[in-house]
Amino acid sequence: MSLTDATNSPVKRGPSKPAAFEIPESVTLFFDGETMASKADKYMGEMMAENHTLQFVGPHAMPLPVLDKGMLGGAIGNLIASFPDLTFNLHKATPKKNTDGSWSADIVVMGTHTGAAFTPKPGVFPAIDTTGTCVKVGPETFTLWTDAAGLVCKTEITPLGAGHPHGPPGFYLGIGGSLASPEGSLQERNIKRVQFLVSEFMAGRPEGYLAGVSDDMKGSVLGGLLPGGEGFEGKEAFAALMGGMEQYMEVKKFEPCNWRAVGSDVLFNVNWEFVWKPTGKTVVTTALVRKVVREGLICEKYHLVHAADVFGETSVAEELHTMVKSLVSEGMKCAQAKDTAGLEAFWDKYFTADTVFIRPSGNPLDKAGYLGMMASEDVAVLSDELLSVSDVKEMAGGQVAVFTYTTHSKFVYKGNENDDVAKFSVTAEKGPNGWKIVHVHRGTGQKPQ
Repeated sequence: MSLTDATNSPVKRGPSKPAAFEIPESVTLFFDGETMASKADKYMGEMMAENHTLQFVGPHAMPLPVLDKGMLGGAIGNLIASFPDLTFNLHKATPKKNTDGSWSADIVVMGTHTGAAFTPKPGVFPAIDTTGTCVKVGPETFTLWTDAAGLVCKTEITPLGAGHPHGPPGFYLGIGGSLASPEGSLQERNIKRVQFLVSEFMAGRPEGYLAGVSDDMKGSVLGGLLPGGEGFEGKEAFAALMGGMEQYMEVKKFEPCNWRAVGSDVLFNVNWEFVWKPTGKTVVTTALVRKVVREGLICEKYHLVHAADVFGETSVAEELHTMVKSLVSEGMKCAQAKDTAGLEAFWDKYFTADTVFIRPSGNPLDKAGYLGMMASEDVAVLSDELLSVSDVKEMAGGQVAVFTYTTHSKFVYKGNENDDVAKFSVTAEKGPNGWKIVHVHRGTGQKPQ
């Protein structure tokens, strides 16, 4: 065990002159020279006012925050956990009464680092494992004020010399810690790195941005707006995507803000204004951006905007009409091709795994039955045209809908030609990948009029 005096100043030995006034019990308890662990509960719980504050003052004090009662309890608890024999007033100096009614003494604070690893500010300064070092801080002037009930209501600590360690930081220095500003956290470094790379892009230097991108970068940029933006892999693919953006948008404002980071992720918003060239519409929106940074390189990038800001809000009826129009068109092509894999993909795109298709006869078809029928040589689809989508009724907050749609179909079934206008009754649900049909009933076909 080593012995360290954190001040190199001579320590006053022996008691001061007896006080001329009766010292309040709360003041006596604090200055009695016993370990803080033995009296912390009593002192904090019974002898300290609820509005108590502690502050380091004077020309040599570090800019430490004012501690209220709760914060002080946390700081003392942290010290005791690492320095179990923490003692205020090691040499039992007797406090004197001041003209303003306060009580003060120049005291030494001592503690031996035999407990837990210690840091005065978790997350900022690294904790130092147990050293066994005995640290003495002081002398420093402790001044206590009491209220009408005799409870300590304010404490001020005045360091007595320039550079004299004091408070929890003094104990940290005493066990070999450093208060020099540590290098920023991983998240801070990642934010600064991305901010720099974005500034290169904004300054018209895309090559500077690309220098901070990993070769195997992947992600999604404006998926659904930019062709190929929904998923790219590789630095070259991203560069091509970024180079083609000007074909679709003319940027008027690009203002990153609200920077945050967690783990390897950097997240921020972009206040964005651009002309969407396919429509000529000026779009004002806020984008959400997520970048994954590893070893200073952007490995993943996801850039999202609300599609309605570009295209306008789409009603459920419009969404269903778009879905059914695509379903009829793709279904006709797959049936004509007799492509089993294509029919399988078609079903998975527009129907759930357990969708039931009810024929005009009332007989049900599951997935296997439907795909088998459409792939059969007994069925030859000549044409299929969507005529209408109607009677849309929304449920479950727009996540479920029942509706009808009508088609004009020409097909041959077992050698018999059919020219039918048929109505379908459908129940559909909306999931992460859009609308899917969960139940459908086809009515008896009617001759066109």
